Amino acid sequence: MDRATYVGIVVFLGTLLFGLVQALGQDYDRGEYGGWIDSDRDCLNTRHEVLAAESLVPPLFLNCKVVTGLWFDPYTGRTFTSPQDLDVDHLVPLAEAHRSGGFAWTREKKRAYANDLENPGHLIAVELGANRRKGAKDPAGWMPPNESFHCAYVLAWIGVKDKWRLSMDEAESAAIERILRERRCR
Repeated sequence: MDRATYVGIVVFLGTLLFGLVQALGQDYDRGEYGGWIDSDRDCLNTRHEVLAAESLVPPLFLNCKVVTGLWFDPYTGRTFTSPQDLDVDHLVPLAEAHRSGGFAWTREKKRAYANDLENPGHLIAVELGANRRKGAKDPAGWMPPNESFHCAYVLAWIGVKDKWRLSMDEAESAAIERILRERRCR
């Protein structure tokens, strides 16, 4: 199936799902997705696993936390040495995942989504201000200020949505298609 057909089907299903969410009154509750977990029991929770993996130099650890390293934030194009300046962003925000089908998941699946380390594009260390400006917006409402990251961002967005079988609404799909076309993303 080509990308345009896939996106068209996802938009149709997303529209249906959005109506269903509204009808059922499935409000988003961040608590249902849980917090960071230490799934491999190495004393680092998901946040610190991402910080350790994405540091461009060997990070320094103290009491099961990353306390220093060197990170490149693809959202802003800036580098950072303090993890206090960074958020670990859910590329497809939890609230967006919820609206796109996650509302029907079990608590276990919601927690798995919130802590997914298998997909390298799912969780990403970024400057906390950029992440907070993004909030729960999809690509129709927010794109990283670093335009050279736009292709990678929307391709990772599609990958997360596909892996987790999440829908896209019409505006989100149109924005993604426009970016893919204008930037000639591959």
